[in-house]
Amino acid sequence: MRRRRLRGRPRLHARPGPGRRPRPAHAPRRREDRHPGRAGIPRPRREAGRHAHLDRVQRAGQAPCRTPRTRRPHREAHRPGHITDPRPRPRDETRDFDEDLDQDDDGEEAPAVSRRAKDLLRFSAPRDARQLAAFIELRVLNPERVHWRRGIQAVQRYAKEHQDLRVPYDYRTPADWSPADFPLGVWVTDCRPHYNTGRPDPDRTAQLQTLGMVWSHFDTTFEEGLTAAAKWADEHEVGLAAPVDAVLGEYPVGRWLKNQRAAARRAAELDRCRTEGLPEPEGTAAPLSDEHRNALEEIDPGWCPTWSIDWQRTFRLAWLHIKSGGTLPDKAGVAITDGEDLGKWATAQRAGFAKLAMPQQAMLTGTLNITAAPAKHTRAEMWADNLTAARQYHEREGHLEVPRSHTEPVGDQAVRLGAWISQQRVKATKLAPERVKELTDLGMRWR
Repeated sequence: MRRRRLRGRPRLHARPGPGRRPRPAHAPRRREDRHPGRAGIPRPRREAGRHAHLDRVQRAGQAPCRTPRTRRPHREAHRPGHITDPRPRPRDETRDFDEDLDQDDDGEEAPAVSRRAKDLLRFSAPRDARQLAAFIELRVLNPERVHWRRGIQAVQRYAKEHQDLRVPYDYRTPADWSPADFPLGVWVTDCRPHYNTGRPDPDRTAQLQTLGMVWSHFDTTFEEGLTAAAKWADEHEVGLAAPVDAVLGEYPVGRWLKNQRAAARRAAELDRCRTEGLPEPEGTAAPLSDEHRNALEEIDPGWCPTWSIDWQRTFRLAWLHIKSGGTLPDKAGVAITDGEDLGKWATAQRAGFAKLAMPQQAMLTGTLNITAAPAKHTRAEMWADNLTAARQYHEREGHLEVPRSHTEPVGDQAVRLGAWISQQRVKATKLAPERVKELTDLGMRWR
């Protein structure tokens, strides 16, 4: 029998193996000598064996564990007089629901049954039939989770106090509400995706629809803008013809109306392309729906004209000025209303009457009694008028030595004959020969 070498005592004479040289006693020990079990095993084989061992340990940890023979007794068995049933207990399927009802949103333990529920379940006290039916509907027939029931309770209180469900996103219920400090804004926002995906719960949808739920955030934003625009129109008496920088409190009414007019024009362009069979424009924002357009037209039928909204606003200011007993002046700086010079605007409308659209011309003529200004004469007509004045002066005075500041009345207009005669002398070399002859026949002195 081979003797086991004591650990720690060096071998005095190493027994040479096959193909090895004897090691002197004073030579340092090699790794194979320090670990005899690994002697002669190459490093790759040792590493492979270690990995294989780790794989076996990992598979053993993932495999189902066997029930040990000696089980730890249940803690209830320590109570005197209690016998533990060794058979496995069936899983209570209602336990998860009970735990869900006994916990709040933060995972903390809550009372199993609230005081209101205890009062409701006390058969010796009078109970409300509708309240009892609602309790049975939520707890027995159609049990809901605590978070949903708390949200329904908070949203009912909010709808009762605000008459709508346009809840801000960061809104939390006050401290005197039940539930208190509940994130109602987040709860309402989270309800919308379930409806918009087309897979809503019918019962939950019916409950929210009864309370006036607004399912689209876009519709909520439109309702807020529509309310602000209607209030601004009542205060300024010009309808929805608000400038771009108009605000109501902190709400940008002018910017919102500008976006709605742009959406209405996109809708009109889309209808035109569909009617004519043209491809629809790509990469544009959403057009204005018919429902939203009708809501805006109820406030102001002319809220989206084809011309400038500034022209529409000034026209209504001029109309209000006339209704109050005023008149539109012919010069600027006389009548200024809400920052608009009505006299300057009226003069510009008379001068550019021919360039306006037909509805604009009809509005100016029928409402403000503004017509087009007399058209300017052509060069030939102006020459004829000045030549008529020169002949009239020559027949009366016998010459054309007209003072420069002289004005000759011809019919219903005054001709500045003196200035015109001086101009003809200066540009005599540029005049046509027939015109030079006409003035020469009247006794024109060119020098």
